[in-house]
Amino acid sequence: MTESSASFNNFFSTGRQFGLNVKPSSHEHTLKEFKKVAVDTAAKSVNPFLDYLAANDAVFSGEVKNQINSVMAQKFSTEILLNKADEDVNGPRASFDMNF
Repeated sequence: MTESSASFNNFFSTGRQFGLNVKPSSHEHTLKEFKKVAVDTAAKSVNPFLDYLAANDAVFSGEVKNQINSVMAQKFSTEILLNKADEDVNGPRASFDMNF
């Protein structure tokens, strides 16, 4: 056996650990870090959705629908008042016979 092959074989047979074979001395720290990363990841993926729901709460609670109905009622009342005022100033609307 040559010097280089002997040292190569001794390197792998000595029982020294390296790379992924290194074992942590305490698993508590690893589990604590894993929980922290898992919670942070879940929070980062869910928080934008919860922020969207909070910002648009009026849409989901029906408040926007009530505001739209109120505006439509005001529009209807305004159109009736303007049409009545137009008839008072300009007289009744002309009616045309469209059936020839």
